[in-house]
Amino acid sequence: MTIGSHVLVNIKNITDKEKLKFMYNIKPLFVEIIHKFKLNVANYCHKQFTPHGVTLLYLLTTSHLSCHTFVEEGVIAMDLFTCDKSQVPDPDELKKIIYAFFDNDIIIEMELIER
Repeated sequence: MTIGSHVLVNIKNITDKEKLKFMYNIKPLFVEIIHKFKLNVANYCHKQFTPHGVTLLYLLTTSHLSCHTFVEEGVIAMDLFTCDKSQVPDPDELKKIIYAFFDNDIIIEMELIER
């Protein structure tokens, strides 16, 4: 029995490190993902690290969407878990959103795990 889908994403080789430093720089990416895949947000929180770096967490009505930025390495670790099959992102569509946001030669590693 499958109870949900877990999408794990590592975004690497990000050269525009300004987008990784502060919540207000990276949040538009997640707003776009939420809008595109019709995710229902129940709550939101973030942690801004000093001098820079961010953890974002969207509590969804079906589970969660989260990320952590690693500024010096030019990396974002992101995960999305949903119990609603209609909200599982199409990997190609998710990649399009990510590529459009960073607009460079990033590397996207993605894994979809059925739980």
